[in-house]
Order: sequence, then structure tokens, then C-alpha cells
Amino acid sequence: MKNKLALGKIIEGPSEVKFKVSSSIYTPFLDWNYRPEKEFSASILDVPSGWCSGSPFVMAEKLFAGYVEWEDGEISYDGKGQVKFKFGKKQKLYVYEGKETYSALEEYNSIIFDAYYSKEDMFFGDPDLLSSHEYCTWVEQRYSRTAGTEMGILSDKFIRNYLGRVQDMKLPPGKFTIDAGWFNLSGEGGIGDWVNDKVRFPDLAKTADMIKSFGHTPGIWLAPSLVSNKSRLYSKVKDRIKDHYKWLSPDVPGTQEEYGILPDCELTRKHYRKVLQNLFDAGYRKFKLDIFYIEKRKMLPVVKLFREIAAEVDSGIELEAHLPDIFLSKYINAVRANDIWINDAKSFAFGPEHFRICRLCSPHRVTNLDHIGGNGFLSEKDYVNAHLGTMFTVPGYPVVSVLPDRFGRNTVELVKKLLEEYSAKRKQYLNLVYSRKPGIY
Repeated sequence: MKNKLALGKIIEGPSEVKFKVSSSIYTPFLDWNYRPEKEFSASILDVPSGWCSGSPFVMAEKLFAGYVEWEDGEISYDGKGQVKFKFGKKQKLYVYEGKETYSALEEYNSIIFDAYYSKEDMFFGDPDLLSSHEYCTWVEQRYSRTAGTEMGILSDKFIRNYLGRVQDMKLPPGKFTIDAGWFNLSGEGGIGDWVNDKVRFPDLAKTADMIKSFGHTPGIWLAPSLVSNKSRLYSKVKDRIKDHYKWLSPDVPGTQEEYGILPDCELTRKHYRKVLQNLFDAGYRKFKLDIFYIEKRKMLPVVKLFREIAAEVDSGIELEAHLPDIFLSKYINAVRANDIWINDAKSFAFGPEHFRICRLCSPHRVTNLDHIGGNGFLSEKDYVNAHLGTMFTVPGYPVVSVLPDRFGRNTVELVKKLLEEYSAKRKQYLNLVYSRKPGIY
């Protein structure tokens, strides 16, 4: 540890430590259960990366306690006011008891930065690209689908139409990300192989040129953790695949398929080096990395592999993923406040929580505010009040997905105004990120 602690203390393992709390607890590492009322027990490396799972700490009114090593450790709560940490000799626990819990969080983050981050880890990527607002096709794909899957509707024609609508609304240019569906949806060439669909996207370089002709910087979606069992890659590495995960079928509506979780081996490294280089050479500078949903100990090797490959391709690339845990966000440079609104069960209430987790757990990374309008179907009232009212009051770069012309001229003008205001203060936002201050919500 480089610096003497000003607030907290370190407890070395092996140990079992219990705390009595009089208030509710905040557990950013428990996906969708950030303020638990009932008892739980969790192993910090075996909790899912999930939609937006943060760092392994607990906050209460007069307590901050968190693990500072990427090692096993347990956290449990009895539902009656007692929090317990149990850990072995390789683990350490940072503890602060007092009122300055946000200052303790800042000290906790600094301990991990000092131990795990090099200067190159802390600041990589083009700052201008990282801080730019974004247009992403995904939710518009959902709104536009009349048959088939959301992925199947995506094409050069769809992209041109989207770009034209953005231009007609006079919205300012930014990043433009082609979301899931640009690859072959069935058979070889799909998820894992990452070969463009020759009918819908005959030439990805020309697609990127089209995006640039409208003034935007091209980005593209990948799910590097997944390997479709229909892919050529799967047949080559199936003996090395240890885990599987069910996710959306690209070509059969309303169904799921089982995918292998990418193994870290020389073959997969060579494969992804070629995939990323080809996409970069075609003109893509931002990569939206998705579907890191299983246990963290299984996800870290995948995102680490991808970061190492990206560093070989170009240091200015944006790698964005829904991984705000400070140990995982070492390997990306933009964290996504993932899926703010999916349905009524997982609703707007989680939007502020996801923003909060990204800022508290990864204050050194720009935050992708995913998406204005959510990942579902909204009324104009909800779009304006629930989303625009939140999106532009928290630190992060806004992401337009469903286009505001669906909600009337007044909404278009409001989005245009807010995007222009954000663009004008981008440098101020970057200064906040590079200060590594977590901010208080």
C-alpha cells in the first residue's frame, strides 16, 4: 500500500468480522438487489456480473467495509442488522466506522487503484471519443420490428434511415453504434465468428463510410464472452469450453440458445486479434461489449483478454461494457449503466441505482447512460419526464437509441437542446472523470 490510510484500517485474512448496523445497507455488488432487506450470503467472485454489478463493498449509515483483493471472500447479512465478512489469508478487508462513508469509499478506491492499476490502465482511449454522446440502434430495432427478431431487422438500409432521421432532426453528430444483428444470424459466421451478413451488410467498411459521411464516428456491438455452437470457432475450442449460458436466439423470435463461454487460449486470442483488427481497419473505433452476465471469476479472463488484444490494435479504441466493478473496469474505458428500463418488474427505479453504481464503483471511467428511452416501449410522458429528467442530471455521456421523432416535435427540440448542452460541457465532465472523484448521489 503506497499511502498511509487517513480514515479506515485494513484487516488481514484469514478472519471473520461482524458489524452491527442500525440503518439499511447498500450492496452494489448484488445485481438487482442493491438495498437488501432480507438475509443473504454471497461469494464475491461467484456473484453474476449481471446487468450492473458493482464493487465488493457494503455501505451503511456509519459503516463502509469492502474487499481490496481479487480473491475469494464472503459477505452475508442476517436481515436483522448484522453484516458479516469471512475471508482467507489472501484477502484483505478495508473498514471504516464513522459518518464520512463517501470519503471512505474514495480511500477504498484509491487502495485498489494503487495496487491493481498502472498509468496505462487508468487512462487509455481517445478522450474526445470516450466523452462523445452516442446514437445506438438497439431500441429503435425493437420499435421497428414487425416480424422476425430485433437482430434480423438490422441492415444497411436500416442504418441509412436512422442516420437520415438524426440528420433531419438536426441532432448533433457523435458516436454511432451498430448494435446486435450485423453478423450472420444462423449457422457459421455468427456469434463467436463475427462475419458480417453478406445480404444485409455486404461491406462493413462501406457501412462505416456511410456513418462517417453523416458526421459520426462508427461503433459496433460484440459479445466476446459468447461462442455460438453453430460457429466455426465453437468446433475448434469446444473441448476447452467449461461453461455455457442461455441468451437470445438471433433468428428465432421469443427463444433462447445455449452458448459456450469463451475460453482463454492461444486460438481464441489469435481469432479475436483478427476480428478486432478487421473491424478497426474497416473504420470502427468504439466497441460495445455485451452479455457479461455470469459469475465474475469467469468473466474477468474474457474481458482481460479483449483488453490485451485491443491494446495491440490501437490505444485510442473505446471499450464499453456493463462492468462497473472496480476490478473488472480496469480492462475497459467506459462503463454502461445497463438496461435502465426493461419492463414493469425492472423499472425506472433501477435507473438511478445503475448510474450511482457506475459513478461510485468506477469513478475513473466515463459512464454510458444506456439508453434515453430505456430498453422498452414508452409513452412520450415517460420518455420526457422519467428519462430526460434523469439522464442530463448525472455525470455520463447520453445515449440516444429510440429516436425522439417518435414522440413529437417538442421532444425532438428538447433532446437537441440537451445534447448540445452536454457537448458544450464535455471537457468539464472529463475533468471529473480524470479526478477519480466518485461523486455523491
